[in-house]
Amino acid sequence: MSLIPSPEDAAYPELYWMAIAACVFGFFMSFGIGANDVGNCFATTVAAKSLTLFQAVGVAAVFEFAGAALLGASVTKTIRSGILNMEVYEDQQEVLAFGMLVALVNASFWLILATAYGLPVSTTHTIIAAIVGFSVAANGWESIMWGSLSKIFISWVAAPAITAVIGYIMFFLVRTFVLKSKDPFNRSAMTYSLVIFITLAINSFFVMHKGLKKFKIDTGIKLAIAFGSSFVVAVIFQVAVVGWLKNRIIRLENEAKEGADLDDAADLWDKSELYDAKSEVLYSYLQVFTACALSFAHGSNDVANAIAPICAVLAIYETGVLTKTAPVPQWVLVMGAIGIVVGLALFGYKVIISIGYRLTKLSPSRGFCIQLSTTLVVVTASYVGIPVSTTQSTIGGTVGVGAVEGAAKVQWKFMLKVFFGWVGTFFITCLSSAGIMAFCYYSPSAPSYYIIANSTSVA
Repeated sequence: MSLIPSPEDAAYPELYWMAIAACVFGFFMSFGIGANDVGNCFATTVAAKSLTLFQAVGVAAVFEFAGAALLGASVTKTIRSGILNMEVYEDQQEVLAFGMLVALVNASFWLILATAYGLPVSTTHTIIAAIVGFSVAANGWESIMWGSLSKIFISWVAAPAITAVIGYIMFFLVRTFVLKSKDPFNRSAMTYSLVIFITLAINSFFVMHKGLKKFKIDTGIKLAIAFGSSFVVAVIFQVAVVGWLKNRIIRLENEAKEGADLDDAADLWDKSELYDAKSEVLYSYLQVFTACALSFAHGSNDVANAIAPICAVLAIYETGVLTKTAPVPQWVLVMGAIGIVVGLALFGYKVIISIGYRLTKLSPSRGFCIQLSTTLVVVTASYVGIPVSTTQSTIGGTVGVGAVEGAAKVQWKFMLKVFFGWVGTFFITCLSSAGIMAFCYYSPSAPSYYIIANSTSVA
């Protein structure tokens, strides 16, 4: 049984090739997301040695898929129909389908190119810019819902700023009251139950709220279930597991710091503060836990960047019209999740090196704060339905955590390069998408053989 309906069963059988091409380039897009976006999600975990790259791929395989399957459809609807003025395309469904294909081709190429140079860019920026570019080229400025788009623009600035503030506050508290205390090891253990409670409560509530809509459960009941069950799990973990972890770590020898020979970053790592080794090992387990939560959040938010245009093309091909309530096929979500995992495994090391080693000194305690703050922002954005940039949120959290020990502990020269990469991504992708669309849309069509033959015979 074919996942894509045959042309005989489709409203636009002539778009069959377009549906296949959208799936192919959608996979390439998800590959680029895995290499770039998931790479930066796990950069702090791999750099802090809490997970190896192989282990990070395994975590991504499970939690990226779970986030995409349970919450991904919400943001998908925003990207595919919340940016464009759909009334403009009521009689131009074929144009809309082709434009979405152009956006996928353009965005996937740019993502893979940026990753090859180790430049962490925003996949959200990339696909939205590509969609805006083709639509303006085809139907002008009035084809864009600037009101909805302005909220997304604001989130691009607000998300990294908010994550930076949360990350700064979080690491400031951890550093002041835990890591620099007289007994950092035992105080680190005391934070376990609180972190587990907060992370589980937020994620479980959003899963129920977005993934179980058909059951019509009251919001108050969802909150009670989420926070109540998370509290029970946190208490059990604190009583049954934390003690075992402490005893296990005590038996380990303290490990010496290992630097990284990466130009200016090496000096930055050597001059950064070191904390109690046993506490850092304890925080490495927390960092793995928050990495799982961040991976889930990323899957819920950023998989939409790849599958939203695919769903648009498939909906037009099958039904003849793209509606705001068009379903998201489960196999498309699975394909997007697989592409993300493959991209991380094969190409993710490029961005992991950039963010994990060149921006600021990272350790399990620092990485834990970065990931938890990023998770809070990204999952909340997914709940609201605003497609924020996980890349920008992660970098914002990294800068915030690094700034706790002073502005000199952040590699601002590299941060400037990343910033220009963000700005350049939007304009480069938007303009190139508009150029490709204009070339294909406005170029004169080649006359068929029969038209040429008839015109010749008449002459």
